[in-house]
Amino acid sequence: MPAQLIQQELPLPFPDLAADMPLLPARMVNEYEYCPRLAYLEWVQGEWADSSDTIQGKYQHRRVDKPGGRIPSLEETEADVEFHARSITLSSNQLGIIAKLDLVEGEGNIVTPVDYKKGKRPHVAQGAYSPERVQLCLQGLLLVEHGYECTEGILYYAESRERVRVVFDEELKTKTLAAVSGLRLIAAGCQIPPPPGRQSQVPALFFSGHLPSG
Repeated sequence: MPAQLIQQELPLPFPDLAADMPLLPARMVNEYEYCPRLAYLEWVQGEWADSSDTIQGKYQHRRVDKPGGRIPSLEETEADVEFHARSITLSSNQLGIIAKLDLVEGEGNIVTPVDYKKGKRPHVAQGAYSPERVQLCLQGLLLVEHGYECTEGILYYAESRERVRVVFDEELKTKTLAAVSGLRLIAAGCQIPPPPGRQSQVPALFFSGHLPSG
């Protein structure tokens, strides 16, 4: 009996973003990983209002949210020489992403992004929630895109003053690129995702051959 063939998914590189298409902010990919509907409302429809949480987050970012930061170029870096660069903005047409990095710690061409978060470190198996890990991984991918070596990042939780190490393994990178693709897809489709709790019902409706009315 022939062995069962399993088709593997191969990650394909994104085509360069067209000049008239906006870059996706990494924080919106975070929102998409948390809730696709919320990401659509904020990014596509522009429905955003500061809450007490976002105001508190801005306050705790006040030290790193200062313009003018830069990373030493690859030509300027020296092996075994450490540096710290704050408030770095990086973008990539290949990834279709733009991100503001709170802090980059480096030694030579080996760099580590540090993302500041309000609150305390969550006590979960992977050390941090998936949306925060995805956003941090995007920062790492951007650094690699710009020629640096980056294999991990740090989430710093301001209230508990704890640092959580996040390794950018293949599983996390695949998950991160899938979130970027998902956000691009819903933005291009201009169709708001269903509320949480109803998303799981959508495939069943299509597989049954019946579409909801209205």
